[in-house]
Amino acid sequence: LHGLISFQPRLRGLRLVVGDLCQKIGDFPRAIEEYQALLKGDPAAAPQVLERAQALAKSAPKEPLTKLLLFMAHAAQGTIPKALDALASYAATGQAERADAIRNLLDLREKHKTEPGVMILLGRLYIEGGDVERGVRALGTAKEEGAEFGALDSALRAALEKDPRNIRAREILGEAAFAQKRYPEAALHMRHVTRAEGKRFTLLGKAVAMLESDAANPEALLLLAELAKGESQPGRMGVALRCLIRLAPERAKEALDVAVPPGKHPQAYLAAVECAVAAGDARHALQYLSGYFTS
Repeated sequence: LHGLISFQPRLRGLRLVVGDLCQKIGDFPRAIEEYQALLKGDPAAAPQVLERAQALAKSAPKEPLTKLLLFMAHAAQGTIPKALDALASYAATGQAERADAIRNLLDLREKHKTEPGVMILLGRLYIEGGDVERGVRALGTAKEEGAEFGALDSALRAALEKDPRNIRAREILGEAAFAQKRYPEAALHMRHVTRAEGKRFTLLGKAVAMLESDAANPEALLLLAELAKGESQPGRMGVALRCLIRLAPERAKEALDVAVPPGKHPQAYLAAVECAVAAGDARHALQYLSGYFTS
């Protein structure tokens, strides 16, 4: 039968017979091979293959290729969420399987460009494999295509565990936290984003909005101070840092890190003096006080 099928493409349906025979005698890898070959040649056979894949999942639950077959059958039918669930299970069985799953996702992406779930899973798999930059880019694409923040959250946090300096991950998480009014978390992520070029102007309004909602938000005060310093607004920076050290004196050292180097403006020196005093750093307090009088 195998030879006949190879030379007579019109008899592809015989692959079902061969696959079923292999499944009955316990040769599951060969059965899966036949069903996969059938799907590649005749996507309309997806319902029959799916039925057999589900049976194989019960007969051979530890066989990774069963999960891949389930993915292929669901994808051929257009039931993409179920296809992605099956592929995620397949990818979790090993490194080689994860790499193969990524290849399958890239192929699926060509056919389903508007399905954000494809990019979410692709991002997750890249991150799990250590390619954080590529993974976060995929998640960013999913966000632009309408993915809910909640669907991206765990993958982005996993990205930051591997690379805490990834600005794009911080940016998306910051936007999500801001939208959900989790302002302390939003400000924390946005403080990292301020170090990226061109981000200060768009974040300044958000920092002010967070403080209007909750003036006792230390992270938002630090964010505002960092943004004000970057925009050469020492007066605003000083106000934010004074509020911070009165609200949370234990964070005076962080405030001092923002205030220095003070530059040449008297208000900047004055802010540095107050932060140094609050941090118990008398030597630097005197140094910045001298700068204040000579600036």
